[in-house]
Formats: sequence, C-alpha cells, structure tokens
Amino acid sequence: MNLSDKLNHDFKFFVTWAFNVVMLQWTIEAYLGLEFHLVYRYTAIAMVSVVFALITFFVWRKIEYRKT
Repeated sequence: MNLSDKLNHDFKFFVTWAFNVVMLQWTIEAYLGLEFHLVYRYTAIAMVSVVFALITFFVWRKIEYRKT
C-alpha cells in the first residue's frame, strides 16, 4: 500500500463523517425551527451519506490491514 492511497481514503472517510455531522446539525435546526419538511430531506441525505461513509470505511480498513 502506498501513502497516496492511504491518504486518499483517509480524506474520503473524513469528508463523509464531516458531512454527516453537518447534516445532523441542519436536521436539528430544522426540527427546532418547526420546518418539518426540511427534517425529512436532511435525514434522507444523511442516510445516503452514511452508506457512502460505511463503504469508505470498509475499503479503508481493507487497505489498512492488508498483508504485504
């Protein structure tokens, strides 16, 4: 495994988790602001992002613990 592959997957993993944090914040703000139509939209976007984060995590773990 070369360093650029590891850094690329680390970056993707960080971006997907950061995106999930932002979507959680937006969902809470929409709920507290009584904008319920936005709650469903932000939750749906966050769920899709969770799928991408899990895929990225499993690929990263596969690369990280690969026997050389």
